[in-house]
Amino acid sequence: MAEYKAIHGFTVQNRTSDPKAPGVAGATWASGGDLNTARRSVGGCGASNTSALCAGGYTTASVANVESWNGSAWTEVNDLNKGRASLTMAGIATASIAMGGSDPDSNMPFTETWNGTNWTNESNLNSPRYGGARGGSSTAALFFGGHDGTTQSAATEAWDGTGFITKTITTTTE
Repeated sequence: MAEYKAIHGFTVQNRTSDPKAPGVAGATWASGGDLNTARRSVGGCGASNTSALCAGGYTTASVANVESWNGSAWTEVNDLNKGRASLTMAGIATASIAMGGSDPDSNMPFTETWNGTNWTNESNLNSPRYGGARGGSSTAALFFGGHDGTTQSAATEAWDGTGFITKTITTTTE
C-alpha cells in the first residue's frame, strides 16, 4: 500500500495543540459557555466575539428570552416585549434592533430597539415576514428578503430610527 506522501507529495502533521498564535488571522474556532436557554431560530447581533446578543427563538413555543455574551459566558438580560422566532437583528450588544419574526401561527411585523438595558416597542415593519437579512445599526438599518408565510420576499425596508421606509428598485432601459 502506498504511503500518503508518495500519493500526495507531502506528509500530514499530527498535533495535540493549536499551532496558531492567539490573535493571528486564520486562527481556529473555540468553544465558549452554553446559552442559558437552549433554542433554535434565534436572532443575534454584536460587534465582536466578546460582545453579542442572542434574542428570541423557539423551544416548544416562541420565546422572548434575551442573553448577552461577554466573551466567555451568557447572561440573562431583559426579555423582548414579544416572543418570536426567526427574528432579524442589527446593531451591537448595547444598541440594537430586533425586526420581524414568526410564531407557529403568524408572521410578526414587530420591531423593538434595545438600549443596553430595556427593549422598546417601535413602528412595525410594513410587510410582516421572518428570516430576512439585515445590515446597519439600531438607528439606521435595512431589513431585506425573508418569507411572508406563503412566498419568499424580495422586499427591502429601511429603518431610519423612527420607522420603516419601503425601498423600491426601478430599472430603466435605453
